[in-house]
Amino acid sequence: KRTKPPKEVIPFGPECKSVAKKVVTFTADIAETNTKRPFYFSNEDKNHPLSSYASATFTDPNGTKWKSAEHFYQAAKFLDPSHAKLICDAETASAAVLFASMLLTKYSIRDNWDDLKYDVMLAATTAKFNNSSSLRRKLIETSPRALVERSHDEYWGDGENKKGENMYG
Repeated sequence: KRTKPPKEVIPFGPECKSVAKKVVTFTADIAETNTKRPFYFSNEDKNHPLSSYASATFTDPNGTKWKSAEHFYQAAKFLDPSHAKLICDAETASAAVLFASMLLTKYSIRDNWDDLKYDVMLAATTAKFNNSSSLRRKLIETSPRALVERSHDEYWGDGENKKGENMYG
């Protein structure tokens, strides 16, 4: 025979209801405050799912498989397919950046790179998150907080003085 559950689950007297209500209100206030605070991450944390350096394979519309958004971004700087292949084949995103830096000592990047770089990174990160439901979930979990990339880069991150453009965030 089933018995009805008690109307109240609080095992103490009426004064505890008042305390419980204050705790719930306090917890809600903290949660609201946390949604207003930015979500900080850093590309220096190579394993952070939001980092362009994070290992997250995806295939571009041309059928090329990339190991990270950073691989794709670095390769897009160059017009020569052999340069892109060298960067694409790099073991890690850090190695891809190193190879791109080495190539820059002998070869120039696209003339219109400054006009393209935002769209290239947007395409790479979109493909990265579209390809992985777990990474997409991590990104969604940050909502509604603003994303801020902590870096010294004044364009992609918040910069040295925390007043950068934060284009990656």
